[in-house]
Amino acid sequence: MTPEDTPVTPWFRTGRLHFAVGIEDTFVPQEDVGRRRLDEYELTQHYHQWRDDLSRAKDAGADMIRWGIPWYLLEPEPGRFDFEWTDRVVEHLDRLGLRCMVDLMHYGTPLWLDNQFLNHRYPEAVAAYAAAVAERYADSLDIWTPLNEPVVNAVYCGEQGTWPPYLRGDDGFVKILTRLARGMVLTQRRITEVQPSATFVHVDAGFRWTGAWPPGEREHLQERRFLGLDLVLGRVHEAHPMRAYLTAHGVTDAELDWFTAHAVTPDVIGVNYYPAFTTAERDPTTGTVHPAEAGTTGLADLLHRYAERYEQPLFL
Repeated sequence: MTPEDTPVTPWFRTGRLHFAVGIEDTFVPQEDVGRRRLDEYELTQHYHQWRDDLSRAKDAGADMIRWGIPWYLLEPEPGRFDFEWTDRVVEHLDRLGLRCMVDLMHYGTPLWLDNQFLNHRYPEAVAAYAAAVAERYADSLDIWTPLNEPVVNAVYCGEQGTWPPYLRGDDGFVKILTRLARGMVLTQRRITEVQPSATFVHVDAGFRWTGAWPPGEREHLQERRFLGLDLVLGRVHEAHPMRAYLTAHGVTDAELDWFTAHAVTPDVIGVNYYPAFTTAERDPTTGTVHPAEAGTTGLADLLHRYAERYEQPLFL
């Protein structure tokens, strides 16, 4: 067997502990009455300090970094890409020897995509953008997160009306989540076409609930937190506990069958945990819900749940 034929152990199965840091990268560029756009790279001055930011990550001892691409700036018009800034960042990552986990989608769509995630072109558009990035940086970037926190994205954009397209309720949640999941599937498939050696880290934020809840509500939320990943993995079969919920809010059997037929599997499950935010506690007297500090107990509980459900390596 020649050296070229020797199997290469994937980075996530070497037995090493990987230490990564990240740059917060929420991009919601749309503006509305009383609402301003949100670009965390502007707020943290990363567009100006990027070279020092990345160098400090290396100096801190990190061997990996989670870093996102501002899609709305990279593709200012459909099919027209401006790689100038990203080229410089990727070149510096190479120079530092920092392996990058690329966060392709972090909440916001480009301005030209009317109605954002509801636009019929969204799943294909996000996949085309991802493939263009993967093809350009095939020699430097090979770890991809198709979309950050699908369920949280669906809550903010579809259930609570916080971000575009400002939908509310269960109907809005389901509409957004299914569009996001379809985009995630197509993104992983398109990247694999142009970069067969790519690996995928699907990042979720799994919430927890404590206190006294009305009958069935806590159980519903506990299952719903996994729904984004379950759709992408093609797990929402006839016996799935959330299938009736999806169909009751407009998802057809044909749409769910599409996910089963086109399922993709990530190599790693990323779990975002916020000690004072991930756990929600309900006051039995008032019915109000507020964040509760859960510390390492909440962390251990969440990681065990993801490990048992998906049986994949975890990245915290």
